[in-house]
Formats: sequence, C-alpha cells, structure tokens
Amino acid sequence: MSISVIKTPLGTRDFGPDEALMREQLLNDIRDVFKKYGGKPLETPTFERREYLMKKYGDDTKLIYDLKATAEDIEGTSTAPEILSLRYDLTVPLARYLAQNNLVKLRRYQMAKVFRRDQPQLTKARFREFYQCDFDIIGESETMIPEIQLLKIGQEILQKYHINFKIKFNFRNNLIEILKLSQIPQDLFLTTCSSLDKLDKKSWEEVREELLVKKLTSDQINRMKILLDENYMSESIQPLYQKFCEFAKIMGLDPFLQYEICLARGMDYYTGLIFEFVIPENPEIGTVIAGGRYDNLTQMFKESLQTPAIGLSVGFERIYFYLSEKKSKIIYESQRPIIYLASITKDCQAEQIASLTEYKLQIYNCLLSSPLYQVILDADETRPLSKQIAAALAENADYLFFIGNQELSKKTVTIKDLKKRQQKTINYDEVLIFLTNQQ
Repeated sequence: MSISVIKTPLGTRDFGPDEALMREQLLNDIRDVFKKYGGKPLETPTFERREYLMKKYGDDTKLIYDLKATAEDIEGTSTAPEILSLRYDLTVPLARYLAQNNLVKLRRYQMAKVFRRDQPQLTKARFREFYQCDFDIIGESETMIPEIQLLKIGQEILQKYHINFKIKFNFRNNLIEILKLSQIPQDLFLTTCSSLDKLDKKSWEEVREELLVKKLTSDQINRMKILLDENYMSESIQPLYQKFCEFAKIMGLDPFLQYEICLARGMDYYTGLIFEFVIPENPEIGTVIAGGRYDNLTQMFKESLQTPAIGLSVGFERIYFYLSEKKSKIIYESQRPIIYLASITKDCQAEQIASLTEYKLQIYNCLLSSPLYQVILDADETRPLSKQIAAALAENADYLFFIGNQELSKKTVTIKDLKKRQQKTINYDEVLIFLTNQQ
C-alpha cells in the first residue's frame, strides 16, 4: 500500500543539489573565518543527558526534544537508564566537554545541527532542526579583547556578503543588578529576562501583562521600568562599557553598535556582555548572529573548574535564507598563511601597557583588512616575548609581528619571517603593502 502524502517532518525541509552546494560553500566560508581567528574544531554527540540541559534555557526549556527510554535500555542493567535529550545548542555540550576533560583554555569552533520543538516558520528560516555555527574563546578573562574579537568575526562573515547589519549589545550582569534593585526574587530572574527580551517585538504593556502572569508585583515592575528608562548602569559595569566602546572604535565597529538595556538573551548562563547582530532592512528574519560571555558555566559540572568563557553562534539558516532570497553568490576562499601578533611589555608600567594594547589593536585591525592572511592576536599583555614566540611556533605561524615601546613611539612594526628566519621593521602605513608583496 502506497503512502498517500509524502512530506518531510514538521519544521524540516530538504535541500536539492544546487541549494546544498550553496549551503556547503557558506559553511566553508564561515569555517574559514573561524580558522582565521585561531579556532580549532570540536565534535560532540547529537544528544546529551537531559539533566545537563534542563536549567539553562529559561522559558525555552519546553522546546527541548526528549528521547524516550525503551525496554531494551531498562532491561539487563543494574543502574537507572540514562534520560537523554537532543542538544538544544552547542554551548552546554561544550561546557560538559571542558569539565569532563578538565580543560581551562581552548579556542574552538563547532558547526552542527541542533534541535528545538519550536513552532516552525519555514519562510523565516525558523526550523526544528538547523545548523548552528559556534565559535568560543575559553580561558580568556573579561578584558574586552575577546569580546571585540567575536564581534569582528560576526562583522567579517556578514560583510563578506555585503549584508548591512547592526549590533545590539548589553551587559547581562547589569540587567541582573536592575532586577535585584527592583526587589524581584532571584527565582524569577530568568523568566523576567525572557519577557524583557521580547520588547523588540512587543509593547511594554504586553510585556507588563506577561510579567504579572509570572507573579511579579506591580511595584516590582514599576521599579524596574524606572531603572530601565533611566538607563541605569552599575559602577562595576561602567569601566567595562567604556573600554568596550574604546576598543570597538579602534576596530572600526562603533558605527554598528546599538546599546539596548533590555536585551537579555534567553539563556541562564550569560554573565557579562551579550550581543545580537540584526539586519535592519529585514527585521522579520530576526537575529542572525548572537552570543555573549558565560564565565564559569563549567561549574554546573565541576564546582572547582572556574573558567572564563565567551562565544558566539552564527544563525546559519537565517543567513542562508537571506542570501538565497537575494540570489547572492557565495565564493569559497582557500587557507591563508598565519600571522601571530605579539607585544613586548617587560618592565612597562600599566599606562604604557594600555598604550601598547591600543596600538596593537590598530595593527590587528589593519591586518584583518587583508583577505590573504589568518591573524592570531596574543591577548595576554603580561606574557614574556619568549612564550609568545613559542606560541607562534606551536601555531605554525608564518610571520611574527610584534611591537614594543620603540615601535609605539615611531609608529612601526617589527616583522620576523619564521620560515626564512629574517627580520625587518616597517612603518605602520606600509603593513598592507608588505603583506601584498609576500604573495
């Protein structure tokens, strides 16, 4: 007996050869950018233990796909059967991997499918099965340099296809401080954030009604509204905000930034800067790249493992949908030679280190403008040059670029060709000419 209706499962779709080729090339392009910023690949299982997933996704916990334990799972075992769920994202599996292997430093990317029991809207690239493309920096603290690097990754991916975008950003810990000052109970923080995150789609009155249903009082909501309207920012966040804006200006990101005090992101694990890339001309497509800092998520698995971390997730399906609607052509680029950017800060005072950092970021931004090279930035300004050289050799870098006080004062860069073992110093404005001549 033949099947009367043949169709894909709800919230999924097939991609024919031409579409699949375009998707494959887009994945390769994103992977190439991740590699340019020093990312190493990681693979984790499609499903995880359900207990790991249930407390980190706010109101979206209901969207997790559970896998049913069969009789075969239960029979013949002296232990309780594993309760498993399909992965909701790639961040909690990463934290599990880090804790399981006791890792405290990693620069990783992962490009894989995740699953959500959502209400699908295929015309807006909202699926139940879809690719996420994640890049995470593990073990680097809140200096705002890792934060800026992630935004540069997002910028590079979108600008490659001439996509106009804005970057909405906020500090999740500042938002939590506002909730505390509003005397909202801690057990309602996550669900309150989930409601505030809808203010880009709903009116304040609609969100207010939702918060009342969630058992917030009118007084709590009113106090929170006053602080939000005043753009309250705690004293601990202000210097981070200022440094973030300064670095963003150096790196050419400031025209795209848009501060959103109500931006919350739905995940419970965010602790610092959070951000979302959106396409103003096509708001209905939603967020195309998003992420933030999630320090110490590994503690949910191992209390002793306190690990700073920050990451971003590229909304592959939404970018693909946008490009396919625009009939855009996707071009694959080959692997680039590696430049390692270091600095000499021995015997430097804090003020001198700050100046060197700013100059190094200017050089870094200049190097990133070349499509011919992969650039690795050493963000630890206290490391001896010998260790930075060792790191460059471990990365199999082709060139070591470094600056010290002498280079800073003369606006020069010293370049060591690690393959030919030659060294020279050039002016800052000659860097791109030098790179072009090496090809």
